[in-house]
Parts: sequence; C-alpha cells; structure tokens
Amino acid sequence: MASGTQVGCDVVMPTWNSNAFYFPAVVVHLVKELMPHHLIVVDRHSNDGTQDTVKKYVGDICKLVELDSDLAWARKIGGMLADTDAVCFIDDDVLIPDGLRPYVYAVLNIVKKIPKIGAVAFSTCTSDTKKKITVSRVIKPLHAVSMAEVLAEGLHVPSRALTFFFCIKRELVATWTPPVYLSAYEDFHLSQHVARSGYVWIELATPCIIHLKDLRFKGITRYIKQGLWEGANAKLVGIPLRYILVHLIGRLVGAIARKKPHQFFTYIGYAFGLIAGEKYRKWKR
Repeated sequence: MASGTQVGCDVVMPTWNSNAFYFPAVVVHLVKELMPHHLIVVDRHSNDGTQDTVKKYVGDICKLVELDSDLAWARKIGGMLADTDAVCFIDDDVLIPDGLRPYVYAVLNIVKKIPKIGAVAFSTCTSDTKKKITVSRVIKPLHAVSMAEVLAEGLHVPSRALTFFFCIKRELVATWTPPVYLSAYEDFHLSQHVARSGYVWIELATPCIIHLKDLRFKGITRYIKQGLWEGANAKLVGIPLRYILVHLIGRLVGAIARKKPHQFFTYIGYAFGLIAGEKYRKWKR
C-alpha cells in the first residue's frame, strides 16, 4: 500500500493476540487517517493471525518486530525504531474516527515545535467529537501531588497519563528506562519520566478517539482481572506505599458511595494484585 501524503511521523503499536473482530477496522482507519511514515508493530509472537492482518492492511510502510517483551519495553523498543523526532503511540483497540487527521497534524506540530511540551495525549469518547482542541489536564510529577488530591481524585487523575493514543518527543522515549517486567502502569512510569525531565505532558479533552476494549472483555471478571493486573504492576514503578493505600481506600469508598460495582471489583482485584505480585503481572495487552 502506498503511503501517499504522510502525517510526518512514525506510529508505534504494541500487539499480542490482538486480532479481535474489530482489529482490521482499527488498522485500516489508522493508515487512512494518520498516513504514517511507518507503522511499527511490536508483536509478542501472536498466534491468532495478528501479524497476517497487519501485513494485509498496512503494506510496505509496516515495520513488524517480534519481541517477547512486556508492554513497557514493547513501547520503548518501538519508539527507538522510529525515524522521526516525534512519535505517535496507539493501542491495538483504538479506533480513529474519520476527520481526525488535521488535529493529529496540529498535535504533532505542538510536540515538535514547542520545546517544553514533551507529550500530548488524546482522550476517549463515545460518539460526539467536538471540532476544537481543549486541554483536559496536565500531568504532575508525583512529588507535587498532595495526599488530599489522591484521596479525592485518585492517584491516576493528577499523575498518570492516558496512553491509548499519544504523541511524544522521541528523545524522551530514548531516555526512558522502565522496569523490564512492567506490563501495566507503564503509562504512569512514562508520564512521570516526562514530568521529571522538565517537560509537560498534556491530555486533550477533544478531539477524541474510540476505545474498543469493552467489546472484547466483558463482565465482572474483566474488572477483577484489570485490577489484579494493575495492582501487581503498581509496586514496580516506585510509588510510595502510602500513596497506593490512600488511592485504594479512596477508590473503594467512592465506588460504594457512587454505586459503581465495576469500580469496586476493579479495586478489590487491585488490592489482591498488590499482595499476589508477580503472578498477575502478565496479561493480554
């Protein structure tokens, strides 16, 4: 497939048995809307046809790498294989709506041309995409986050970026050294690296992308597994235990008060993951 007029950056996608029924649409929309310089797919030896789907729909702009690596190092290696100064990362279950390309261009220019902007992330949505770029939040380094904020908002809101789809300076990926076995909280570790390095990580409220994960993983078991996975990885990223405990207590109490059973079961799983540790670190990414 010819790349045509390109967005001007490489795009990295980690995969691992990603060939769900929606995956071809994810890949087709990615190539059509972003027109990347290269799509770098870092695949963990998938056996479900993931690589065949990528080869079919991406063509000669694809760099396909097989690597038995957890998610953090899959992102790291993919970023290091990029040729461009700014790199986009996208998950294997993110659908890019039609018409998003001009906003990706704008974000890339922000990351490339404004020295202190290290990364910009897109938020998820349902269906209403506003044609305007607005800032949702700026990620803080953990030392600047108060315990009161953690209790009220959770640890994630002030200090952990969403990494479903984001653009970042390649130099910041090059200087990032995540724990080898990190499979969740790699987004926290990377966004904290950006903040500690003196750069700003911005999350946009709009325009939006569509996260399709819930089409594949359903039911209470999905939330418990998510919690186990995150809790088991949380200890690897250097978060002080007091922050984790306040975050956990606040989220459990909030889930009960707001009658959100999915959040309650997620953080029950999170608590067991903290205790169980290594057993639950590796999960479908």
